[in-house]
Amino acid sequence: MAQYSFPWNDVNGDRLYDATDFKRFFTAFLNTGIVMSNNDGLKVRSAQNGMNIQVGAGAGVINGGSYVSDAPVGFQVNVASSLQDRKDSIVLKEDEGTRETYLFYKSNDTTVTRNETTYELQLAVINVPKNATQITDADITDMRGNSNVCGWCTPFDNVNVDGLVDQYKSIFEQGEADFIAWFDSMKNQLSEDAAGNLQNQVNDIKTQVDENKVNMSDLLALVYPVGAYYMSALETEPATLFGFGTWERIKGRTLVGVDESDSMLAEANKEGGSTNPLTKHSHSASNGNFTYAVSGKSWASGTSPSASYALQTGTGTASSGSNTNHANWQPFKTAYIWQRTE
Repeated sequence: MAQYSFPWNDVNGDRLYDATDFKRFFTAFLNTGIVMSNNDGLKVRSAQNGMNIQVGAGAGVINGGSYVSDAPVGFQVNVASSLQDRKDSIVLKEDEGTRETYLFYKSNDTTVTRNETTYELQLAVINVPKNATQITDADITDMRGNSNVCGWCTPFDNVNVDGLVDQYKSIFEQGEADFIAWFDSMKNQLSEDAAGNLQNQVNDIKTQVDENKVNMSDLLALVYPVGAYYMSALETEPATLFGFGTWERIKGRTLVGVDESDSMLAEANKEGGSTNPLTKHSHSASNGNFTYAVSGKSWASGTSPSASYALQTGTGTASSGSNTNHANWQPFKTAYIWQRTE
């Protein structure tokens, strides 16, 4: 057919039209793809409910034929494998056999079928990790902008809108950055208008917060005056924690209450005691005679008993101590202890 025109009024059955004629007409100015501006553009998202996903409302054009969905359509992804990951897909399918165009879920299949009876637009690829019990948005790859498997519906074939959404996003982000830069340059010049007042309120709040911090430090300084002790299971120094004072770390000592009746404990900050081991040392005995009485005999003044035995001893040495710490610790639990000195 070299030339073709459409449509014309019928005269005695010489102008009968079918779906092919209408598709040929629309194909002339609408290429195959998803209509970006219609509702949610058939975007695939997680339903945030187990293995369920949903395709948003939208429209598409396939070879001049139209598809419209005015409400989200849900699908349940097949149970995940226990052995390996899987990739599924969602397509918009034109089916000449059923004379329908519809959304179709393809399990373990990311191919795109296009032949005389079937034409598919791949909307999304779904990653199904092994043992997964829920599909999240992170598992879904949007394929609508990929012209090799889907693409956007545009008035002309030579208009490439791949990545157009990303371009719009980039433009908006740059606009936001430009506004922030402008506001930063202007905020010091504003005083009476709304933006200036807002900045002043922010500054006032910051000042109040800083003042509250100072007041808190003053309160803690009353709780921990010079000479006070601070104990904790954490090793953070009080000067860092409280923001004031000079603190001396107390190591290897326990605190004992002052007792004015005991000279060793009569005032604060006295130190005593030792953790030194019992030093090993010796006791020596010299030669000598020792006398002991026989049972039943008595001593006379200044004399040996009337019946006694003499025992002669020799020299010898007995050792005491083991150079180890005393095994007489009181029950204890360690902690970090500091004393404020300034």
